[in-house]
Amino acid sequence: MSGAESADGGSGGRQKYDFRRGSPTHRKPLPYICLAPAAVLLRFFSGCQMPFDSLTRPAARPELRYFFDPLCGWCYGFSPVLMRLYEELKDAVDFVAHPGGMVVGERVGPLGEKASYIKGALPRLEQMTGVMFGPEYRRVVEDGSRIQNSVPPSRALVVLSRHDGHDGRTVPFAHDLLEAGFAHGYDLADPAVLLEIAARYDLAEPAFLTSFTDPDTAAYTQAGFTAASQIGITGFPTLVLRQGNQGTIVARGWAPHEQVRRAVVEGLG
Repeated sequence: MSGAESADGGSGGRQKYDFRRGSPTHRKPLPYICLAPAAVLLRFFSGCQMPFDSLTRPAARPELRYFFDPLCGWCYGFSPVLMRLYEELKDAVDFVAHPGGMVVGERVGPLGEKASYIKGALPRLEQMTGVMFGPEYRRVVEDGSRIQNSVPPSRALVVLSRHDGHDGRTVPFAHDLLEAGFAHGYDLADPAVLLEIAARYDLAEPAFLTSFTDPDTAAYTQAGFTAASQIGITGFPTLVLRQGNQGTIVARGWAPHEQVRRAVVEGLG
């Protein structure tokens, strides 16, 4: 059993990729983890011009790249699992949160357009993952007027990466975005909300706003969305374990900590 938010709901077997050859070798899929079919990941790791150094060179250390969206309920459900892995493995593995652009372009619109689906999904999501959606978030869903747009919170995460010069704090930042939206019902397109989260990471208001409105930040954010789409990331969350020129999709959709950790440890060999 698994849960994910995606464009097509597709799933497939676990695959390991040789980025020098672009050829997959199939491995036995793990129970409870629904995995996405992946395209040629070589294009992503060797050719994309991004603010993240790890995208333009072979990984020096093992890397777990977390494809997510700040407006993704299943990502909120998966976030405690990922944070536990982060605390357990961050000294040995690099963690990167990569926004995938779930609600952009023609998908931007009032929450009410998706309210029926959300109301139906919440009980199952809470039961499976153990997270709780706050009363303010439920009120916002009921009201339905809030405009959903993945770009502002995704751009805020890119601001952090550009400020730090690396991706080391992006996973906790992603967790804070998800908590703000789903546990507390805050509007992640509200600059005041993003500034409050940024302040926890020592990003002062003037510097944050300057970078947030920088055309380069907008371009980097869009490039990240495009890269995720080009390599076949169609569902969120998706977790990729990368080692040198090889990457393995270890999880797509929600899965228990024990199952994901087992997949990662197996992938590390």
